[in-house]
Amino acid sequence: MEGRGLNSEKLSPRQLSAAVMTGGLSAGAAFAGLADWRWLLLWTAVGTAIGLFVLFSALFGFTLSIYLYIYELGILAFCFLLTAVYFGALAAYGFLTGRDLSSLRVILFSSTIFLVIFGLLSMFIPGLVMFDRVICLVGIATFLGWTAYDTQKIKVYYNYYSVSPEMLAKASIFSALQLYLDFINLFLYLLRFLGNKRR
Repeated sequence: MEGRGLNSEKLSPRQLSAAVMTGGLSAGAAFAGLADWRWLLLWTAVGTAIGLFVLFSALFGFTLSIYLYIYELGILAFCFLLTAVYFGALAAYGFLTGRDLSSLRVILFSSTIFLVIFGLLSMFIPGLVMFDRVICLVGIATFLGWTAYDTQKIKVYYNYYSVSPEMLAKASIFSALQLYLDFINLFLYLLRFLGNKRR
C-alpha cells in the first residue's frame, strides 16, 4: 500500500531500510570525523579545505539522491522548510546565548557515534528497524544540539582567528562544512521520521 509520503512500490522494505541506514551512516560518520577540526586548520591549506568541502558536498548529494527517489516531493518540501526553521532557531540560540555550550560536546559526540553504530547494525539485523522512529528522534535532538554548539564554536573561532587572514579563510570553509553537515543530517532524520509517519 502506498502512503502519502513514501513511494513504497519502488523499493522493498529491506531495500528501503538499507538505503535509509546507509544514508544515516555516511552522514553520521562524516560528521563524527569532523567534530573537532582545529588540527585541520593548522595543517590544511586553503585549497585542500575547499576540496574537502566539495568532496563532502558530493557525498551528501549522492545520499540525498537516494531519498529523492524514495520520498515524494510534498514531504521533501515540508521537511526542508521545517529543517530551515529548526536550524535557524538553534543557530540563533547558539549565537546569542551567554551560556557556554562546550559541555555538550561529549554528549553530542557520543550520541552521534551511537547513531552511526546503530545504523551499521541495522543494515545486518533487520529487526532493529522497528526502533527507527525512536532513533530518528535521537538523531533530530542530536543535530539540533550540534547546530547550537557549532554556531557558538564558530563564533569563538572567528574571534580567535580574526588576526590571521589565512586561518580565518580556512576556518570559514570548515565552518560552512560543519553547519552544512548539521543541516543535512537534521533534514534526513526529520524526513525519515515524518515520512514514516505518512505511510
